[in-house]
Parts: sequence; C-alpha cells; structure tokens
Amino acid sequence: MRYLKFILFVFLFCLHSVVSQSKIDSLHQKFDQTNNKERRLQVLDTLTKEMVKTNHKDQIKYLRKVIQLAIELENYDLAASKSRFIVYQLDQQQRHQESFALIDSMMSFKKSFKNSSSEGYLLLKRGGVYFALTNFEKAYENYQASIPLFYKSGDSIYAADAHYFSGEALSNTGDFTTSVKNLEKAKELYEILGDKDYAAIVELEIINVLASNGIKEVAYNKRKKILERSIKENDHCKSGYIYLNLIPYELKKMNRSVLAEYFNKATIEINNCEDTDRKKRFLFYLNIYKLLFELKEDNSEGYHKFFNELLSNELDDSNNYEMKYSTLAKASYYKKINEVNKAILILNNYFAKTKGVKINKMSIDIEKLASEVFLKNKNYQKAQFHLNNYVSYRDSVQTNAAINSYTYYQTKFETEEKEKEIIKKEAKIKELDLEKELAKNKSKMLWGGLIVLILIASGIVFYIIERAKRKQKRIETKLKQSKKDLEEFTKQLLIKGNDHEILKKEYEALQHRYGDNDELKNIHELSESKILTNMDWSSFKEKFKNVYPQFFTILKTKDVKFTNAEERLLALEKLEIKTNEIANILGISYKSVVTTRYRLRKKLDAPNNVDIIEYLKI
Repeated sequence: MRYLKFILFVFLFCLHSVVSQSKIDSLHQKFDQTNNKERRLQVLDTLTKEMVKTNHKDQIKYLRKVIQLAIELENYDLAASKSRFIVYQLDQQQRHQESFALIDSMMSFKKSFKNSSSEGYLLLKRGGVYFALTNFEKAYENYQASIPLFYKSGDSIYAADAHYFSGEALSNTGDFTTSVKNLEKAKELYEILGDKDYAAIVELEIINVLASNGIKEVAYNKRKKILERSIKENDHCKSGYIYLNLIPYELKKMNRSVLAEYFNKATIEINNCEDTDRKKRFLFYLNIYKLLFELKEDNSEGYHKFFNELLSNELDDSNNYEMKYSTLAKASYYKKINEVNKAILILNNYFAKTKGVKINKMSIDIEKLASEVFLKNKNYQKAQFHLNNYVSYRDSVQTNAAINSYTYYQTKFETEEKEKEIIKKEAKIKELDLEKELAKNKSKMLWGGLIVLILIASGIVFYIIERAKRKQKRIETKLKQSKKDLEEFTKQLLIKGNDHEILKKEYEALQHRYGDNDELKNIHELSESKILTNMDWSSFKEKFKNVYPQFFTILKTKDVKFTNAEERLLALEKLEIKTNEIANILGISYKSVVTTRYRLRKKLDAPNNVDIIEYLKI
C-alpha cells in the first residue's frame, strides 16, 4: 500500500512538472512574440510567478527582466514585489551583500510607491538578511518599521509575519518582555486570519523564549502538552520539531533513558515528515544533538559515526544561526580527538563570518568552547579574551533569566488577582440591575394603578397596589442584603492584603542576590502598587446565582463540560459586557477573550451568526 502511494506521488509530481514546464514554455513563446511593453510586462509577471512556484533555474534572470521593465514603465510597486523573490534566492546562496544592494536600489523608489506595503516588503526582507547575519538589533529595527506599513495597506498576514520575526530577533538579544509581546501579537493575528499552522509555530516559539529566559520547567511542560496534541493530529513535522526542542533540556541533565526515547521518537517523526526542507534541517539538528551526546558520554564509536553523518548531511544554504550549531559540534569533536588546529580553524571561520555582530545568547556556548580550545593550544591571550566574553555574557544571561522568571510569575499572580476583580464589579452590576428592576416595578405600579383606577373598581385597584407594594418590599430587602454583602467583600480586601507582602519579600531576596538595577526597580514599583481585589470565583458564582438562579444549573445539563474560563466568559456574556471590557475585567488580553470564545463555539458547534447565550438558551 505504501509502495502504491509512493508511485502515485511520483506520478503526480512528474505530471505537475510537465504541466508547469509546458506552461512556462508557452509563456516564453508568448513573451517573444509580444512587442507592446505593457503586454510584455503582464506576460513576464505571469511567467515569473510560475517560475517561482516551480523553483525554475532561470527565475532570477527573468525576475530581473520584469523588474527592469517595471521600472521603465514606472510600475515601482511591481518591481519592489518581484525583488523579494530575488532576495530570497540570494540569501539561500549566502550572497547577502547583493541582497542589500538590490533592496537599497528598490528603496530609492519608495516615494513613487502607490502601496505602502511595497516599502514594507523591502524592510521585511532587509530584516531577514540581517537576521541571517545574526545582527538581531538591525533585524528588529527593520521588522518593526514594516509593521505600520502593512497595517496601513491592510496586509495583516505580513504584519503578523513582522511581529513574529521581531519576536524571534529580540529573543536573541535578551529583550524577553518585548519579544513575548510581539510573538503573542503574531499568534493573535494568525488565529484571527485562520492560519492555524503558523499560529502553532509561533506558540512553540513563545515556549522556546520562556525556556531560554529561565522559565524552563513551564516551557518543558507546555511542549509536552503540544506534543501530545500533534501526535494525535498525526503531524509528524511538528512532533519531530517538538522532540528536537525537548532534547537540549534533557541533554543538559544527561537523562540517558529519556534521551534514548526522545532520540528514537524524533528520528521516526522526522523521517515521516513530508516537508523535505524542514526534514533536512531537522535531521541536521538531530545529528548535532546526537554528536554532542556521544561526546559527553565519551563514546568514540558514537561520536565518530555522528560526526561523519553531520559532514555528509550539512546544509548547503545554512545561515549564521545554523552555522553556530555546526561550529559548536564540529569544534567540540576536533577538541575531543585532540586535533586542536582544526577546531581553531572552524572557530576562526565562525568569528570571521560574525565579525561586528554583538555577542548574543546564540554565541555564548561558542565563546566558552573557544576559550577551552585556545587554552589547550596554549594561546593564553585568546583563551582569556573568549573566557571574558563568556563570563560577561553568562552573568548577564543569568541575571536576566532570574528577573524574567520573576516577572513571569509576577504577571501570572497579577492575572489571577485581576480575574478576581470581576467579583466586586459584578456585585455592583447586580446592584444596578436590582435598582433598575425596582424603578421598573415602581413605574409599572404607578401606571397599573392609574389604569386600574380608570377601568376597574376601587377594590381591585387596592389589591393590585398592595401586591405591587409587597413585591417592592421584597426587592428592597434583597437590595439591602446585596449592599451588605458588597460591604463584606470590601472588608475581605483588607484581610487578603497580606498576599502582597509575599511579593515584597521576593523582591528583597532578589535585591539581596543581584543588587539594585533598573529591572528590579521596575519590579519594586510594581510590588509597591495596591491590590484592588482579592475575591474568589466561587463567591462570584453565589452572587451571580442570586440574579440568575438557573444559569449554572442549565450549563450542567448540557452535554459539554465547561472549563472555569468558559464559565466566566459565559457569565460575562450573559451580562452583555463588550469583549474589550471583559478583557479589562479579567486582566487578560483581548485576543485571549476572542480565543476562548472561538474555542467555545467550536466545542459547542455553534453557528457564528448566533449569539452564544441564545444558542445555549441560558
């Protein structure tokens, strides 16, 4: 069966190639027979699209032709758009300076662009070239400059890309907070646009950033949850990628049994990945991890084997980012077998290619290895130089990791506390609802009395008025009790203020360990702020039931099991609170509310054009 599938795949691929080639030949002929420049440009546009789609060997040649003709006809937006594909090909061939030159030449026409996204494309590509050269600050600068241009033109998918790439660049500079903000914004946009694959990729990148900033245990557990999901979805590429992200964590602990399992499962998943480019890169990283493991185990048979596999499977189009891993593995191998000169040659090649690039997280391991190799070679001056680089950046990373870890848990605490603000606000809403109901009943009573006086005998009028008065008295009693409950809640705030002292003690411990710095001062200011509420969800539910006694009972009768977050959302939806107000009350992002609502609709299979409360009939 598998053999038949393979034959079918090859047949379809060949058929597609033949059809594509036939189309390209036809367009070639049409281009040669056309004299009108406008018409030639249209044909070239279609021809290059087909060439890019099929990765035709002459695509750069014809892309340059369409750019030249577009400039001649003053169609600068088309020229800028086509230049993106040339930059991609040049970067694949490590011809970065040519990429910069082409982008700069296109940017000279930016005043003539009719669409703001044309400049955005060029900035996005220039950021990509800087990223490949590991100049992450410049990459971030260009990515950020492109974002407002894409928003202006309505190209939200490219804005999402720019946020994603910005987050990746900042994750390598140590700017944890801004990195996560950009990645979360990218994930939000991808989800809104329905691009689930990229949303999942960004989710994994957020986890990687958490791990690299000291929040390793949380990241590890999140990866395992996503792994379970991807295995159920039979997504081999994603599963292989997650195993690759789990391996370094276990490699540092040298948990041999877990590593053996992960190496085996990663190999299976990656070999079943149908994306050939990703598969090639995944195998590249897997060989490196296996080589580093065998070097730690001092298993000569193993590290010779995986070193040879690494050499035979090296990436032809690797960038500085991938070169770092290759350099680390190969130089470690040569150091192990005492071929120090070869290790130095590889390290010097890496340093030459990354010359002028600020030391970042990616290069810290290289600096440590370089100090050890030069020390072994008795070049003490260079050994000391690289050791100083390593120690300096290591200390910075550890400090940032501690601060970022604290910030993460502080934010988590604040989120939980802000969720509880709903109690006081909902109690106030209930009070207002009761007052409205009271006013409404008063109005009904007056109008009813007037009508009854006119239409019915005085005895019936007296009965109706007395009945309305009794109902009004019950409402007033209920309102009085509600106000009393609200006062009790306010008193509870004072009791639970002790929780804030825990934050102050955590700050003092960090201050004692790391001293005063700007990041800790910001945290200190945060820890000195007042806690607005400390009420809990169960109390809110009881208060809510006083107004809508059947609400949660009806929910339990449904076939679906609702989470706490979904119950909260439904309760607020029942109160007809707007999405942005829900986000403010819960202390979470707008996109988190949208995501929860989307998942709830999917779980209930509710139509998009029907209000979810009406759908549930609650």
